[in-house]
Amino acid sequence: AFIVLAITGQAINSITLGGIALVLGLLVDNSIVVIENIDRHLKMSKSSWQAALDATLEVSKPVLASSLVIIAVFVPVVFLPGMAKFMFSPLAITVAGSMIGSYIFSLTLVPLAAAYLFRNKRSANTSKKRAGIFQRLIDWLRKLYEKSLLKALQLRWIVLIGVIGLFVFSLFIMKNKLGYELFPQSDVGQMEIQVRLESGTPLKTTEQTINKMEILIREELGTDLQQLIANIGIFYDLPAAYTPNSGTQDAFIGVQLNENHKVSTFQYASQLRKRMHTEFPG
Repeated sequence: AFIVLAITGQAINSITLGGIALVLGLLVDNSIVVIENIDRHLKMSKSSWQAALDATLEVSKPVLASSLVIIAVFVPVVFLPGMAKFMFSPLAITVAGSMIGSYIFSLTLVPLAAAYLFRNKRSANTSKKRAGIFQRLIDWLRKLYEKSLLKALQLRWIVLIGVIGLFVFSLFIMKNKLGYELFPQSDVGQMEIQVRLESGTPLKTTEQTINKMEILIREELGTDLQQLIANIGIFYDLPAAYTPNSGTQDAFIGVQLNENHKVSTFQYASQLRKRMHTEFPG
């Protein structure tokens, strides 16, 4: 990972270290798969060198596929535009470099080390030795998987249609239920309501409308409301640089909820938006 970071001109920072922490468990998975398969071949009364060779060749393609899938998830981050690219590109590069290194070492160093360390290991006669509880559980799960796989192959069209249906349903959920944002939402208990009336509306009329909105907000939030501040109109001086208002027809209302508010800020915002559209159309 550090070699890839040096080649791509990245540095060690919180983002790259976060990428290493994120992929740390996945780095071990490839080696575990190879070692477990070597152990399985050793139980077939093979020599350690032959077991390491056969086991590594057997799982080389599945391990490559799993590594490429993880890399494929993070590589598109490099092509993101704007601030997201500069923030998450180092993370994606770190993950991709780590997975490449993990794949190389799991198929070279790990088999060699296993062949050397297991050179005097004798294959256990499992028929004469009673298996432990954990091994019996593994054997039961393996048999269950074999039966399930055979059943799925017999009903392959039903399984295929079901998987496609789940995929289409997930696309529907992603499009209609999930939002798109750079950072996750956090409930800080604050809202800002921006109001714009017709151009040229007198300040007094705007104030009357805001007073009605404040009454509506107090009714809707109840005891969860801690503070309510309204800013109406604009001073054509230095304060004009610090307000979104552009005239007497504009105003914004700042809402602060109690620290232990019972209803989330997002739910309150949705409720207020509906009532505002109903009682103050336009």
